[in-house]
Amino acid sequence: VLVPTTVSMVGKHLGVRKDHPGLKNKENDENSGPTTTVFVGNISEKASDMLIRQLLAKCGLVLSWKRVQGASGKLQ
Repeated sequence: VLVPTTVSMVGKHLGVRKDHPGLKNKENDENSGPTTTVFVGNISEKASDMLIRQLLAKCGLVLSWKRVQGASGKLQ
């Protein structure tokens, strides 16, 4: 049984930020849209976390990424 993976993203791609990601600034407030939660299922265990994060970043700013583990501890 596969459990969906949760990813939170901001609606508009902001590109690479040079300042500290925890700091808010006026530009970030103006460009950010509503937060969207995306569920991704059936991710191959061969796909690294970095690869998935890079793919998700093509769609927008990724605020968090969590890979689900099954009861056996196997990545899903």
